[in-house]
Amino acid sequence: VNGSTAAIIDNGGRAIIGGGVTLGNGSTYAAANTLDDYETGTWSPTFPNVNPATGGTYVKIGSYVYCTCFLNCQGSGGTQISGLPFTPLTGSTGRGTGSVGYQNRNSTESWQVIVSNTSNAFSMYVGAGAIALANGNSVYASFSYRTTA
Repeated sequence: VNGSTAAIIDNGGRAIIGGGVTLGNGSTYAAANTLDDYETGTWSPTFPNVNPATGGTYVKIGSYVYCTCFLNCQGSGGTQISGLPFTPLTGSTGRGTGSVGYQNRNSTESWQVIVSNTSNAFSMYVGAGAIALANGNSVYASFSYRTTA
């Protein structure tokens, strides 16, 4: 259009569209239906006494962030794990949730993940009680939350 490039299809067959892809009925543009922000990457959970092998991955689609992580505690520490890849929204809309798929502390407990809506961190819970990891505890968790980034 007017001598500018609107889209590119590279030699690998990938379409590169700078303005995003709009989903809908095919005849009406709606900014709310435009996918213009997609990212994948790794992140490093920060927690006292966590083994350097600890790590995580994320997928960000628009304002939603989907995370997984592995924690391997080498001592005792607090109840909050920080270092999320993006800062959560503040207020009730920023609070995210998830679950712990594996933990080696107690096989009869079902752990939940709650993302803070006041800091760049999450905590794990059994019922209403926050869990403090202890030496030798390992955890695999997945959760999602919203961000302004």
